[in-house]
Amino acid sequence: MINHHDIKTGQLSNGVLAITNDSELAAVLEHTLSPASIAYVFADTMLDAAKIVERGTNPAVILIDLSADQALEFVEQVKSHARFSQIPILAVTEDPSLPEVKLALKAGANRWITKSFVGHTLLAVIRQFAII
Repeated sequence: MINHHDIKTGQLSNGVLAITNDSELAAVLEHTLSPASIAYVFADTMLDAAKIVERGTNPAVILIDLSADQALEFVEQVKSHARFSQIPILAVTEDPSLPEVKLALKAGANRWITKSFVGHTLLAVIRQFAII
């Protein structure tokens, strides 16, 4: 299921593409991004995310849950595509000591953050990547 939210246009433009099937993480993201007036769109799977970007979505930041299937492959594909290669990717993990974090960074993710983040920390990281 794809959930959309953009308080201005109904489409994601210069916002956050969040790829996760973790309902708790999605709720935290929504609770954090909505009050900050940051547009976002959720994708439950990498296939849903690919469909979203194929429709012309131009996210300022991609947030990807490393526990999702094919997360590392998606990071590699985004970074190898000329249109998306400059979009910052924020990898979200439960455990930063997992090998997936190093692999995500090697694949092209720009930073990682643990799922136990506080909302203002997430906002600071997103704003560090892009003017949102």
